[in-house]
Amino acid sequence: MNNKGKQQLKLMNTMNEAAEFIKQNDSVDVSVYDSFKEALLSLGLCVENRMIKLLDSLKSDRSQLGEFIYLYEKWFDTNIIALSNRIKTSESYKTGFLGCDRKFIELISIIKNNHAQTLIANAMDCLKKIKEENHTLYELLTVGYRGWYFESNWLDGVDGVNNSLVTNRITTLKNNTDKIEWLYDHLEDNLSKTSLNALIISWLTFSMQEALKISTYSTQNGVANPDIFPFYNNEVFVDCGSYIGDTVAEFINEFNRSYQKIYTYDISAPTVELMKKNLKGLNNIVYNVKGVSDKQGELKLAGINAPFHGNRLVEGNGTDKVPIVKLDDDIQEAITFLKIDVEGLDKEAIAGAKNHIIKYHPKMHIDTYHKLVDFFEVPLLINSIDPSYKFYLRISNSIKKHLMFATTCIYAI
Repeated sequence: MNNKGKQQLKLMNTMNEAAEFIKQNDSVDVSVYDSFKEALLSLGLCVENRMIKLLDSLKSDRSQLGEFIYLYEKWFDTNIIALSNRIKTSESYKTGFLGCDRKFIELISIIKNNHAQTLIANAMDCLKKIKEENHTLYELLTVGYRGWYFESNWLDGVDGVNNSLVTNRITTLKNNTDKIEWLYDHLEDNLSKTSLNALIISWLTFSMQEALKISTYSTQNGVANPDIFPFYNNEVFVDCGSYIGDTVAEFINEFNRSYQKIYTYDISAPTVELMKKNLKGLNNIVYNVKGVSDKQGELKLAGINAPFHGNRLVEGNGTDKVPIVKLDDDIQEAITFLKIDVEGLDKEAIAGAKNHIIKYHPKMHIDTYHKLVDFFEVPLLINSIDPSYKFYLRISNSIKKHLMFATTCIYAI
């Protein structure tokens, strides 16, 4: 474990002893609460966090001690998990201590030291080679999965007119090396770091070999990851982009049958009706035909008003009007687990839950492949709201379709 990790572990052990002392003694000196508060703030918690507020109130009124201990124990568990994952990582990739660090140095050097046109030409040469050696994959890249590309990115192919996907990927890498470097050094385990390397390789070369080696392979959605997230009784799970209820079913069946409440959000009324049928018999689920964003209002449905996983919201051309809400306004109780997969409005959804994030620090799963910049802008946004979050990056896989581009997600705890 690096020196920073050792210092943090020592501080957390002291905090745990202080928490036990607070639990066991009715009379606690004010200085103990102040020291505890100072420790939490030094570890990145915002002053608006609920635990900070409770520490101030406990000085004169211990009636909310139970809530404080509940929140603290969850926070402690997630941070211990993060620390244990950090044991085998280096403080900075620039040390070149680990193989994944050296690979990242190589990739960043390639991005920085080559002109964009050189990198674009090389990517197209790699695509040409795929066409010659693996025509099935080439057809998937240029035809079969074209609808998966967002932001008007396009891939006509070797002799095509519009290959904006390649240009935009390279431009994103070239213009954001500092943010990508920040992300690498803020990832909590080497699987995350290797996944980031695999994502960059796929953008530079179209090769998915590295991504296939380390992708999270599952018949399910992989939203609730038990290797990263601890789960508790009385969870409040918010599923933004709930589709037909598959994520909710995974959460309940695999991890948490003793939840307190589940809020679902989908933008198609027929999809929500099917979800209700799929989740029939389950209690305390709120079904919303709404979108989530950073403001209240309306947007239009782009897609079909039926169960279709590619439905999204747009301001311009669309069909049915769909109300959009901020989670901060729509949910009053504390969220403990937040999943966001809303086809391009993911950062807006996070911003709309800012108060919940600051106050209660929920676990989060955010899909980050809808926009090219999302894999680094999502964790940067979360960090700007609450700098105590720890980040993991995963590439998801499925038995249902060929993995032809790196579908990434960010876990934040």
